[in-house]
Amino acid sequence: MLLKKKQSKFRKVLKFIIIILIIVAIIGVCYLVFYSDFCKVNNFNFKYSNNYLKSEDVSGFFSNEFLVSSLATQVVKNKKILGYLGSNNILFWKLGKKNNLTSKHILPSVKKVNIKVDLWNREVSFFAEEKSFFGIFCNNSDGCYAFDNNGIVFAPAPKSKGSLILKINDSNKRPIVLGERILPEKEWFNNIINAINLIKKNNLNIESINIKDLDLEEWGVKIANGPELIFSLNFVPSDLNEILKTLKDRTDFPDINYFDMRVENRIYYHPNEQ
Repeated sequence: MLLKKKQSKFRKVLKFIIIILIIVAIIGVCYLVFYSDFCKVNNFNFKYSNNYLKSEDVSGFFSNEFLVSSLATQVVKNKKILGYLGSNNILFWKLGKKNNLTSKHILPSVKKVNIKVDLWNREVSFFAEEKSFFGIFCNNSDGCYAFDNNGIVFAPAPKSKGSLILKINDSNKRPIVLGERILPEKEWFNNIINAINLIKKNNLNIESINIKDLDLEEWGVKIANGPELIFSLNFVPSDLNEILKTLKDRTDFPDINYFDMRVENRIYYHPNEQ
């Protein structure tokens, strides 16, 4: 009887000790993970595909800190519990979902980000694949922006002069949103690019490209020392290449004010006033 009481007391003491040890272990792990430097990131490394985002052209718009902050926001959105760790914790990046972290509005200038976590050295490396620069879009009210080959604006841009860089001017007063298209319809942008390629193919030097009244769905190209070519945003004339060959061979080509091709299978023109 006495032996059973001693054994029962020993079990209770052992159980109490085990519980205390478990509590101490949990507190120790929590301290290591949340408060000590054991899980603190030693170094963040950054690499960009073409360094446009690190150029002076977009100085003040994008930074390494902004990249980390934006990605961390997406990680927490995918796994809210990781928010307790914080982005300076190596486990935050190790346990966080690393796919589909970019967003057209949160990181409009980045196509994809690869994240590599080195637990031993406590380093996190980011390789950002940037959007490809295709041209500059300038709006009367919002300044100029870089856009990609899909016509999506992704970063501020300086005003450009000359014909080496594709520049599209917009005379409409409307807000430009990063991550959105420069034109409401994708097909409109494609039509502009296709027409511009044919104009360049015919060795016509472009002075300016202008989006006119969007309500009328029209745009124009001013030829250097020549007329303006006015098009509809909804289509490219099916025989535009042949039309351009014929027009540029006209002896009065430099004296024409504009050629209007907004109506299918029709060309209207107006000579310069003498």
